[in-house]
Amino acid sequence: GRQSEIVNIRIRDIDFQSGEIAMTIFKSKLYDRMPISQELRTEITRWFKYYEAECGPLQPEWFLCPSMGWSPSTGSMIRPSRKVSKPEEPVKYALSQVGITDRHLGIHCLRRSAARALFDEMTSRGYDGALRRVSAWLHHSSVTITEGYLGLDIDKAQRDADSKDKPLFPSLLDDNIIDLGSRRNGEADAAAL
Repeated sequence: GRQSEIVNIRIRDIDFQSGEIAMTIFKSKLYDRMPISQELRTEITRWFKYYEAECGPLQPEWFLCPSMGWSPSTGSMIRPSRKVSKPEEPVKYALSQVGITDRHLGIHCLRRSAARALFDEMTSRGYDGALRRVSAWLHHSSVTITEGYLGLDIDKAQRDADSKDKPLFPSLLDDNIIDLGSRRNGEADAAAL
């Protein structure tokens, strides 16, 4: 999801029974019930345990990604009824720990990286509809947008893979060529019989 979509998810939007998260896609003004992957289920479950230990029984109206405050008596404090205002900060911190300090990277970096990883995973398994599937995950209006978003030039990559050191027209290899002169004289037709 986009940052604006993620920060607006509430506890009630997570439905483990159906395996879906209800999301409002603000950019396209859509409402979607997105599937919860196995990895995401594990992480949300871990987060819910911590969240509940810190704040008590989870309430449906609480934000999935709440604001963090500071209390002189307890230190850090979760504020469940307020959404996080700078969700990019933990991402920037994590990236800085591995030496990436570009101040423009944040949640969008995770979105783009996950989309590219999903695309690469699908194509490595031979799924030729990977671009359309990733486009649906991203809620893009066209696969052309997704192609640019992922930094792909699929047609060029496929051209190169299909043609480099290979015949461009395999059906026209030596044994498949018919001499037009003999064709005109009927010789090729007689040889075929």
